[in-house]
Amino acid sequence: IQLQSAPQTDWVIDMTPVDYLSKAIAHISCQPTSIGKVFHLTNPNSLTLEHIIAQLNSFGYFIQTVQYSDWQRIFQSRVNALTPLATAVTGLVGDGSLTRLEVWLAGNQMFDSQNAASSLRQSGFACPSVDVQLLETYLSYLVRSNTLPKPQSLPSRRY
Repeated sequence: IQLQSAPQTDWVIDMTPVDYLSKAIAHISCQPTSIGKVFHLTNPNSLTLEHIIAQLNSFGYFIQTVQYSDWQRIFQSRVNALTPLATAVTGLVGDGSLTRLEVWLAGNQMFDSQNAASSLRQSGFACPSVDVQLLETYLSYLVRSNTLPKPQSLPSRRY
């Protein structure tokens, strides 16, 4: 939002709400059958970056998608909330063909969450879908806390 741009990619973003995570961790840690197992808590209903950008635009933020290399230049040339993480986001790894962000996002899709799903099946709660309502809840909080500016249009929203 601060950069008013996003990379044009097919990235899948795992947005797992913290209240779900805290309930899941508490539930799993109280199960004797959890001892010695690994639990990856992810949202089984992840969204593409393209979908998130479309939602942000529908909320009144104007974000254009640009080639990844162009977005990297924009990211590095403007001070934003992620500036302290610039090296982690744009630094090249391995043979230099991928940034750390690309490697992290690719790895994020490889977590095996079967242990978590199995343990949580009888818990009575599930990871909520990241839908328009949840995104609006997050954005309205960020606007009210002065972390983000109000959107440029659609003043009828809860901001």
